[in-house]
Amino acid sequence: MGSLSWADDGVAIVDEQGERQRIVQGPVALAADTGEGLVYQRPEGRDDRPGGVLWFDGSSGPREIVNVDAAESLELVGAVPASPLGEPPTALVFYIRGSADGPDTASRWLWSMNPLTGDRTQIAEVGRWDWSLDIDDVHSSYPQAAGVWRDGDEAAVVVLDLETGEEHSRTVLTGPLDSAFTHVSLIGRVIYGLRPETGDPDVAYGLYRLNPVNGRETLAASFGDADGGWQPVAMVANGRDRLVISVADTSGRPLPAIVVQTSSGKASTFAEAAFVGTQHLVS
Repeated sequence: MGSLSWADDGVAIVDEQGERQRIVQGPVALAADTGEGLVYQRPEGRDDRPGGVLWFDGSSGPREIVNVDAAESLELVGAVPASPLGEPPTALVFYIRGSADGPDTASRWLWSMNPLTGDRTQIAEVGRWDWSLDIDDVHSSYPQAAGVWRDGDEAAVVVLDLETGEEHSRTVLTGPLDSAFTHVSLIGRVIYGLRPETGDPDVAYGLYRLNPVNGRETLAASFGDADGGWQPVAMVANGRDRLVISVADTSGRPLPAIVVQTSSGKASTFAEAAFVGTQHLVS
């Protein structure tokens, strides 16, 4: 399995040897592979390319599949190569659509859509959730994904059923809010959480396994220079034993992504600067 990377110069597929095959030109903020084509979102306000549009580049070329007006927000979350929600199996794109009418009426909803037919399903309201969703590892026998829920001074990790929109589990996080998980990811049924290591001046972030039954956290890996001038922007599973953490500098530009082997805790970095996700294309 290779990786999908995106930055100011476009989207590329990176194989295990580090070779890059560019498939989309121009700046891209987010991208996901459906197995039937690529879905991506341009940076907001960059080069006259609106951020409120999702593009799908399939066999017939790029086209818009979702767009919103100025009073709404749009966030690409991810994609699965085969739908766990029906037959025949097909790809699904997940995104969040938000209203910006005001604090009393604002809302954010998680949606799914079939990029080939245009069929859409409203899944769940996620107004207080910071969605660091790893959708890539969802498969037909386990249609769930995890996100971080925040409300005032409380934070929790929520595992959401993507078929019903119901919460499978909710684990309230203890400790200061500024040390709560910034990103969470599922590998099978195991929840991994990433958070800043405020108690260790020599380490920037820790990766933990979270037990949703008792809330117990077990350190899986720690890495990064606390004074490195970088921050994580996404975390996705890449296989059954690796997590890829995309990082950015203080201006939001991509840096080389961090790859963590969950069984050993070893961390390494990609050779080039780019945001990275899992790709399902068959070469």
